[in-house]
Amino acid sequence: LRLRPELHGLEGARLARSFAAMLFAAAALAAVAYAVHTGLDEVLGNGVIGQIVALGVALAAGGAVYAAIVLALRLPEAHQILDLLRGRMGRRAS
Repeated sequence: LRLRPELHGLEGARLARSFAAMLFAAAALAAVAYAVHTGLDEVLGNGVIGQIVALGVALAAGGAVYAAIVLALRLPEAHQILDLLRGRMGRRAS
């Protein structure tokens, strides 16, 4: 509370909206990752390679869902990260 004047307010409504959106996206990430891993686990079996593949694909699918949701909900933080990544990719190409 002592920082509020220095921060010019905490923007509680925007903070709550961002928190709720990220919580929703995290729940979707968990659901998708679990479903993908469970499905691949049945197909690929319990071998080490199968487990690595199932985990990797599940993480990628969950991450893609999370990114799609936070970008679709237009969270400023997500767009800042996207802009940062675009800047690094642009510098790498030149």
